[in-house]
Amino acid sequence: MRKNPEYDALVENILDTDGELPGGEYNSIANALLVKKHEYLDGSKTDRALLKRTLNMWAHNVKNYKTFRQDLASGYNTSKFMNTWTDSPMGKSVMSFLRDEPRLVEKTCPNDANCSHKNELGVLLPNFKKLNEAKQTLKKLDSEYDRASTDLKMIYEQDFFNEREKLLNTINTSASEWTAISNIKNKIKLKDTATKDALKAMGNNFVSQSTQANPGDNIQFNYPAAERQVAVNVVGKSTNKQSLVHDEIIDGRIFYNDFVDKIATNSYASLGLANESSSPLTKRDGNFDKNRADSNIRKDIIKIEEAKKIANEIVDNKDYSKILDKELTNYFVGFLRNQWNIGKKNRPNPTGKNEEVVKNVNEPVQYKPGIIAASAKK
Repeated sequence: MRKNPEYDALVENILDTDGELPGGEYNSIANALLVKKHEYLDGSKTDRALLKRTLNMWAHNVKNYKTFRQDLASGYNTSKFMNTWTDSPMGKSVMSFLRDEPRLVEKTCPNDANCSHKNELGVLLPNFKKLNEAKQTLKKLDSEYDRASTDLKMIYEQDFFNEREKLLNTINTSASEWTAISNIKNKIKLKDTATKDALKAMGNNFVSQSTQANPGDNIQFNYPAAERQVAVNVVGKSTNKQSLVHDEIIDGRIFYNDFVDKIATNSYASLGLANESSSPLTKRDGNFDKNRADSNIRKDIIKIEEAKKIANEIVDNKDYSKILDKELTNYFVGFLRNQWNIGKKNRPNPTGKNEEVVKNVNEPVQYKPGIIAASAKK
């Protein structure tokens, strides 16, 4: 996992103080309690009973928040988080809870007396889906208003500015939503260690089977069987597919880095990519049409930055999830093939017939990307 000097210092402080909250947090809670005190003194018997319940909840919330901060710091310190997660927008938002800032907020429900978590202390977290939707809506709204006639602008001017103000407020607050302490951990992306262990066990099994095979039988690597195992038991059962992409599921190797390097060694034509005036790529039935606009297909090798754009599109865009699954499967099958070849090299009295080249396990796993369905230029 990538380390960050700011996080390193924050984590050290949290662990040294057992997750103790910053002084500003307690000051904020104390000010809120003064308000509750006046409500208690002026309230009815029922109001006082409800306020006592709220204060007990607050004590529980504060305790849970301290525990969360400690667990967050410990997870970072022991590299349990998925590589690149702390650099992601949500990762940065969650890691910000380690800072010396008051973050606890009471949930109020002015329009719903029976809302869940009412009056509990929680935190505000951005909703990036709503944030992106607000940005797109604002862009569309401005474009439509700019194209409207003068008469239409006069009629809808106030409605336009009211809607625009709402969208800007959503954008400026990052579409933040109140989140219960118990639900913050759901935003954290952990390394998929279970899948890594499963793949390692598979690899050891292939080494063992290959080593024990009779050299005279000259048994070759069973690619279809390995492909089925990986597709079902590795890629198919992963709890965090992004971890398969960005973490060392194979010791010393990261799929994303090898994927980018592999793309960068190909030409646009070899990957079925075309650079057209109307669209960077031509798509037909989920695959890119290699036969259309042949004169526009670029023959040069893909530059590394463009290769990253292609890789990012495949990794991040759900439209290409099947392609990503295929690429991951091919990649991990390549690892199992290498393990088989290691075992083959260790067989007693090798026949020397039809020998496969044994690759150094420290070398990049070689594989060919499938049909790369992504945009080289976005």
